[in-house]
Amino acid sequence: MKQLKISVIVPVYNARSFLRRCINSLIYQNYKNVEIIIVDDGSTDDSLAIANEYATSDKRIKVIHQANKGMGMARNAGLAEATGDYVAFVDSDDFVHPEIYVRLLALALEYNADVAGCGRTRFYNDKFTFETAPANKKQHDVCLYSGEEATFHLLAVTSDIKPAAWDKLYKIELFKEIRFPDLLFEDAAIMYRLLLAAKKMVTTKEALYAYYVHEGSIITKPWDRKKLMSFFKVTKNIEEGLALSGKEDLVYASYIWRINFGIEAWCRCKKSIELTDAEKRNILTYISNTARLQNLKRMPVNFKRKLVYFLFPFLHEALIKLLKIHFD
Repeated sequence: MKQLKISVIVPVYNARSFLRRCINSLIYQNYKNVEIIIVDDGSTDDSLAIANEYATSDKRIKVIHQANKGMGMARNAGLAEATGDYVAFVDSDDFVHPEIYVRLLALALEYNADVAGCGRTRFYNDKFTFETAPANKKQHDVCLYSGEEATFHLLAVTSDIKPAAWDKLYKIELFKEIRFPDLLFEDAAIMYRLLLAAKKMVTTKEALYAYYVHEGSIITKPWDRKKLMSFFKVTKNIEEGLALSGKEDLVYASYIWRINFGIEAWCRCKKSIELTDAEKRNILTYISNTARLQNLKRMPVNFKRKLVYFLFPFLHEALIKLLKIHFD
């Protein structure tokens, strides 16, 4: 029986400071049948040279160079070249546990799942290692979902299934007709489609992915107009996509995700010097329109949460302080 191949796609843009750490975590994986597809997305530093250096010494590494098109388009370029049975994504400033693919593939095969996900750990300085991380959850912390259950969890619960593309292993067939859009929040835009297309998803809480939060990372950059417009478009597209699927319960679950994301959007935009006051108020209007009483009645959350959603557009500053809402 042939050993299954995993294609790992790494989009790269000006990542010279951490690219070696990322690639090293992939070439020293305990699962050896991997192809590592590095997509240089028009870097202006020496990221491409670093990638090519690794490719000359490890035949499993393939390097693609393209003009700068953004994260989603870089991932799509990698998908076009992937030849694995499974596919995974790693961001160039992050790195992974040596056994991430051994364990995720084993889970996928044991539970006959199309998607296997793991926990993640954030780190804030270059001294972090998995050995210094807080104790991992063990293998018995495993949950199995149908594709529809996983989609509901993604939208309405979010404790174990989040919209990031990089903490999961996917059967390659899921991407046969799905690609990342040319938007920010590109992984959130398609995650519900991937999970709905999956027969099963299995997750472990064991933290096998190390997510680097630093000054230049996407999560810490101030929201600008492009990011705000992507927020509106992605959340609206998810609602429309779920409506077309005929799964009304998931539409109402998507309202929960939209409001939670809207609260984050407000917190990240309120101090922006680029956005106008009117543009910032649009976020509150968007939350208010989503948290209408007829929608709240159908949202699968408790009364306290519904009350917070309803009041946030009017009492946002007080609720942020009262509930200690913050985003790293």
